[in-house]
Amino acid sequence: MSWFTSTRLNSLDGLLTDQMQDLYDAEQRLVEALPLMAAAAHDASLKQAFKDHLEETKCQVTRLEQIFQLLGQAPRGKTCAAMKGLVARAKKQLTRKVIRM
Repeated sequence: MSWFTSTRLNSLDGLLTDQMQDLYDAEQRLVEALPLMAAAAHDASLKQAFKDHLEETKCQVTRLEQIFQLLGQAPRGKTCAAMKGLVARAKKQLTRKVIRM
């Protein structure tokens, strides 16, 4: 099976753009999810780890936006199914924890 089966992925530039859009979406989803996870954490060090990771993730979003700009493209994401699933699972677990308490 070839990576270059769609018209968008018929070149390395297309592949780069596709992967950047996937990463951009993943990082954006984390920016939304990490504060929820930090708020739900009871352990102070875990709460701080989520907050630290949030700041790192915001920097990643900024870097991706700069790369899009260097490539002459507007920053936009395409759904990252993997991160979407991970965030959905985390939210489901957080809901279960809240209900049990």
